[in-house]
Amino acid sequence: MDRLVKIIAPRNAIDFVFKALVFLFVISLMNWARDFGKAGADHNGFMYNLRDAAIVGTPFILLSLALVGHLARLQAKLLRLATTDMLTNLPNRRAFLDDIAGGDQLRARGALLMIDLDHFKRINDSYGHQVGDICLQAAADFLREHVTSHMFCARLGGEEFGIFVPGDAPNGAALAGRLANGLQVDLPQTGLIEMTMSIGMTEGDAGQGLGVVMARADRALYVAKAQGRAQVATWSPQIERQPFPKAG
Repeated sequence: MDRLVKIIAPRNAIDFVFKALVFLFVISLMNWARDFGKAGADHNGFMYNLRDAAIVGTPFILLSLALVGHLARLQAKLLRLATTDMLTNLPNRRAFLDDIAGGDQLRARGALLMIDLDHFKRINDSYGHQVGDICLQAAADFLREHVTSHMFCARLGGEEFGIFVPGDAPNGAALAGRLANGLQVDLPQTGLIEMTMSIGMTEGDAGQGLGVVMARADRALYVAKAQGRAQVATWSPQIERQPFPKAG
């Protein structure tokens, strides 16, 4: 049904007129075929059917197209609401997972970066949640500036973000290195706020289990935080064998 709505829904005024004419022609053709089947050579001509379809059907065609167009816009709005983080305007966790995985498996080989803003609770506690929200928006803008169109970036929740970099691991590692030093937010009411980022990174292959890949990136993230923050930790079997670190 969603696919049918997308096909029928007019995209603009010209498309609206074109589809209305197409529907009018199809209705006229169906009426003409019906008359021809019943009356044979004595049937009314196509133009006669076209005239009747135009008189009777045009209001219903226009109303139907208008309703379908409204439905398509409503569906698109609901989809945006369901897949977009309203504060940062980045894709949310649900959209991120749908983009990088089919079912519970990665769609393509790449590097997964789990990113956490360091000491973000201190910002909320010191300046309030309104300033914290501004800092989250600034962090989202900072990430947008560094990712390219083929990458996937999202706010996963709280002060945590995720980036998936398709392709070879060095591309992901280079990006993570640029992000770790973070950004500065200069606000009139607070002055300069510096935010660094702890990043956990792991590689994943197409078809690999999404849960495994995310767990590895999360494990590496905790290692980065435990080792002093503002740095990148890459998952390895050695990390997995270590006791689970406690962030200091």
